[in-house]
Amino acid sequence: MDDCFAYTAYAENNYFPFLWRFYKSHRQTLFGLLDQLRLVSTSQDTAVEEALTFLRRHRTEKRDWLDLPTPPLDLTWVPDKWWKLLTGTSSRTRTPPRVARRHFEVCVFSQVMTELLSGDLCIEGSAQFADYRAQLIPWEDYTRTVAAYGVQVGLPVESPAFVHQMRTELEDLAAAVDVNFPTNTAVRIVDGEPVLRRLTKRPTPGMLKTVERLIAARLEPVNILDILTDTENWLHWTRFFGPLSGQEARLEAARARYVTTAFCYGCNLGPTQTAQALQTFDRRQIAWIDQHHITEEKLDAAITTMINAYNRFTLPKLWGSGKHASADGLRRCRLLPRLGHLYRAV
Repeated sequence: MDDCFAYTAYAENNYFPFLWRFYKSHRQTLFGLLDQLRLVSTSQDTAVEEALTFLRRHRTEKRDWLDLPTPPLDLTWVPDKWWKLLTGTSSRTRTPPRVARRHFEVCVFSQVMTELLSGDLCIEGSAQFADYRAQLIPWEDYTRTVAAYGVQVGLPVESPAFVHQMRTELEDLAAAVDVNFPTNTAVRIVDGEPVLRRLTKRPTPGMLKTVERLIAARLEPVNILDILTDTENWLHWTRFFGPLSGQEARLEAARARYVTTAFCYGCNLGPTQTAQALQTFDRRQIAWIDQHHITEEKLDAAITTMINAYNRFTLPKLWGSGKHASADGLRRCRLLPRLGHLYRAV
């Protein structure tokens, strides 16, 4: 039987038949998690929730096949490569009367993992897998500010007008792409799929090396810790950090510890390496500040202060119009680039 599974998996490029042997040793742990955690759909589609309920109800079954209830489960979420393993048939035109128990268990838990990562499922009381809808602004705030937001971004806020504008812009863009495609030298269609050609490296400007050398000669090196200390003295951005309880911090040299922690995680050094390099605080003190005094909200408040102060200078206008922004996706390293820009503007 194992040889048959191996041949089928190789022929159909499908490794799913082999997952049970790796899953079964963790089966009890996963069902134990289901007993302790409440998984909730973040949309009106509750098919995976119902599949989990069905799975828990038959967790002690030993049969190879489980009869589906009436009315049957909604299995439209099952990927095509799982379908034949679960139902024994390739046709998806009718609802199957039963499912293969082992493959169904692995398929459901795989789908739970996927939907937790995508936000389609959430765990009540969780931080990382919380319901994203709870982070949205309240409807009262939305109603009060949506008109001003529409003016700022140049979009209509009424549903029919918004859909019409988006559809019009996409249709115009598609038409422009079709017209210009014959002269497009960067993309070609191969077997119905677009293929990008390798970009040709732009020639290096002849004066680039000279400009780089002149900039390096005139640019005075600045220590990162000096940047942190000076900007803290100017703006006191560490005032946003403090105990999560909201009470006043009772730390010796609190500002120095906050600056050290910003340096530690902003440079991605880690508390141990930072403590060895500075020899002012030990690694536990640095890590404790990060865990108990600094949050994403506090960092955002400090960054907002940096941006507002930076935009008071003329230098930002030389970098662009300010109508576009980029994000690096990092969490703890966002403060240092802002401080560097501010220091450069000064």
